[in-house]
Amino acid sequence: MDFIAFDPSPERDPDGAKLRSVLDAHFSLERAQHHRSLLVHWVAILALPVWLAALRPGWLPPRTDRLLLAAWALSAVAAAVAVVREWRLRARRDAETADIAAELPRNG
Repeated sequence: MDFIAFDPSPERDPDGAKLRSVLDAHFSLERAQHHRSLLVHWVAILALPVWLAALRPGWLPPRTDRLLLAAWALSAVAAAVAVVREWRLRARRDAETADIAAELPRNG
């Protein structure tokens, strides 16, 4: 199956607004997960030159060394913020899903 079709319940969600809010919450979570993944990978990439600079003092000019460390620290803070944002959006998605008592279809 290449797609999933949703039919809002006429009793619980007559205009489909609750289903739209669930899908909006889900897509927001997907974007947040993507951003978090990018930031965590960026922090890991920046960590290599930071560790090399720590192992070999004087390898980089002091100004470049400080700039590299500041970029890594700022990226780490941004990744932490992205993790918190993802956690909040996951809670929102779960609350929206529980509100309409949505379940995944069962195979078989």
